[in-house]
Amino acid sequence: EEERFERLLVLRPGVVGISASSLHRMESVARIAGTVRRLSPASMIALGGCGLHFNPEMAAYADVVVTGDGYLALGEIVAAARSGCKPADLPKTLSSASWFRNGVLHVEGRRDLSLDYLPAWTAYRKRASTCFPVEASRGCGYSCVFCSYPDRGSQAYRPVGFVLNEIRGLVGGMGAK
Repeated sequence: EEERFERLLVLRPGVVGISASSLHRMESVARIAGTVRRLSPASMIALGGCGLHFNPEMAAYADVVVTGDGYLALGEIVAAARSGCKPADLPKTLSSASWFRNGVLHVEGRRDLSLDYLPAWTAYRKRASTCFPVEASRGCGYSCVFCSYPDRGSQAYRPVGFVLNEIRGLVGGMGAK
């Protein structure tokens, strides 16, 4: 996968998104960002995910940090980059972009699960399983006092028809069991 990542960077993407949802080690983010900077220095690095909540110092490796749900925010960042917008100009272009007090540029994501989007499962060449994760909701409806999840007590559900269409597509097109 590392070789594939490097081959993609040779294409000089306008934006490289890094999800820190499962990355909690600064070294991992530093290595990924370093590879981007080395192979595609003009690419804008957008970093988001709950790993930032636990390790906010990761933001130093990004041009822009996405807080909250990143799906729509990443699309807005990509559209801005395609129009020639540089990271420092994002607050002038996107109403959801602003500077944190510590000098970190961030874009506030928003949640809209009514969009009928599907993961690009066909982009995966190797599948080790016929089992696929289907996201029917985001967040958690509980507010446990011991929980460190940043969006606790806030849960939203995808429309049932969208979830069923995704499942049907995975079974019919990807061999899901």
